[in-house]
Amino acid sequence: MFRKGVVILIGILCLTNAAYAAKPSPIVKHFTDQAQKHVERMLVAEDNLKAREASEWEEGEVAAYLVSANWAVYSALTAYVLDRAELPARAEDVVSAGYLSVWPENPAADWRPCAVVDATAPFSAGDLVLQVCPPSAYSFKIGVDTDIEVANSFELSIYGMMQGASDAQRLEAREGNKNWAAIPSDSVSMIGFYAEPASSTREKRAKRARAQEQGASK
Repeated sequence: MFRKGVVILIGILCLTNAAYAAKPSPIVKHFTDQAQKHVERMLVAEDNLKAREASEWEEGEVAAYLVSANWAVYSALTAYVLDRAELPARAEDVVSAGYLSVWPENPAADWRPCAVVDATAPFSAGDLVLQVCPPSAYSFKIGVDTDIEVANSFELSIYGMMQGASDAQRLEAREGNKNWAAIPSDSVSMIGFYAEPASSTREKRAKRARAQEQGASK
């Protein structure tokens, strides 16, 4: 109940602050609303799990909680990127920045906050795995008229409760991220955000410029 109370309070504060802040773009609002929808699902699943001993949990309901947690954080990270044209320094910063009302807790770690690790870290049940694109896949800042290149593309997944219990083979990275993103074994959910690499954007700009020059010379 405390966690739900925090979500309601934060929601009230966000509404109050919204009166003094610039109205978010429709796409940013879409992803913040989506994040809240998955938070609500996550908290319902959390209450159901906390009402019983861990020995009574069913694999499916724990997986449903973890999937909702992963989607909530993914949605908030996407909203952050679309609104601020770059990823936050820490994934958890989406909470203090107002894109996520509450950070997920890890049922495999006595309900402590979910840790965020990279794909090279060893398996740890309930951890979030954040893969940020390498420099070769950096893109120009979204929605900003600048040639500054930043890491916008990412993949986010979450480990299941035990090794060997999840079929990560059914998971895949977003199409544009497949050349650099790994599929963490024993994950139960994986979703990513893709922004066109700066190298591709430059090629398109050059192609348009050549086409315009050819058209002008006719």
